[in-house]
Amino acid sequence: MVKYIKSEILKQKNTFARKIVWIAPIITLLISILSPLWYQINSYNWWYMIMYPGFLTLLCALIIQRDDGKLKYQAIYLLPVELNKIWYGKIAVCVYYSFISNVIFMIFNFLGGFIIYKIYQIPMSITVVQTMSATLFITLLSIWSIPICLFVSKKIGIFICVIINVGLNFTLSALISTEKYWILCPYSWVARFMVPVLKILPNGEPTTSSNLFISAPLKILVIIISITLFCIYIILFMFGLSFGKSASIGVGIVGSLISALMLTGLGDKVWKFIPWAWGVRFVDFYFLKYIDYTTYSYLIGEIRIGKMCAIIISVILFVYSLIWFNFWECTKGNE
Repeated sequence: MVKYIKSEILKQKNTFARKIVWIAPIITLLISILSPLWYQINSYNWWYMIMYPGFLTLLCALIIQRDDGKLKYQAIYLLPVELNKIWYGKIAVCVYYSFISNVIFMIFNFLGGFIIYKIYQIPMSITVVQTMSATLFITLLSIWSIPICLFVSKKIGIFICVIINVGLNFTLSALISTEKYWILCPYSWVARFMVPVLKILPNGEPTTSSNLFISAPLKILVIIISITLFCIYIILFMFGLSFGKSASIGVGIVGSLISALMLTGLGDKVWKFIPWAWGVRFVDFYFLKYIDYTTYSYLIGEIRIGKMCAIIISVILFVYSLIWFNFWECTKGNE
């Protein structure tokens, strides 16, 4: 697998995809330096609300477009390579570049705050621990969108993909991340996690309110939902390649109906084994904890079993996808 990742990195040599890794954070920091009093807070707010989603989407689109030229991957199909590892290699490179970009932003944000302190005697508002935590959470909580951006940019193009992803991220983060139902929207996760980590609201204002802080169990719940999204992506991706777009859309519609049914009594026994049910069930348990804690405490054992099933089934699906790709021959032209 390492050689595939190295190959993808080599493809990006002297391309804009590699340059944007440092251009995006530097531009964000240069814009924020115009207001030295709020330099650290403003730069981070601009970064995770607008610039980073745009950078990540554009990065995915540029990496996927590198092979999606006139030959449409036909040159790759002729090589003695494993197609599944090529795809996962692209995902790994996107994760690697996004992490590097976040590290660059973290370093220059802290250095800029230190220089401003020495020149203007303005105290630093964000510590080293906070910047390291923010870098980790921004990277991890946005990983779920990388395979989707790769796929969508391949199908509809770079410009539309960037507009959609940045627009959804900015709008939903601003509207939902401070609400009680923020956990339902993946686009709000980063902005909500930044409230307890950096003490910054999505609109850029500092806050010390404890009402928006996130408990450890809730953080675990967000991770479980991320696993659910990953599993559903694997299922739909394999169905799409095997049976075409119609089958993939059909499975997605059926999955949505199943998720609704799993909230009823029909799903009381089987929801733990159905990926589409995990998200709705875990969110339902989360709200039940505050509405009826007695019932919630009675269901704690079932919730733990559901978490274990989600992790085990996710691993099984991931391994199966690797095996399935080894036997995929790309017999259809639209694949």
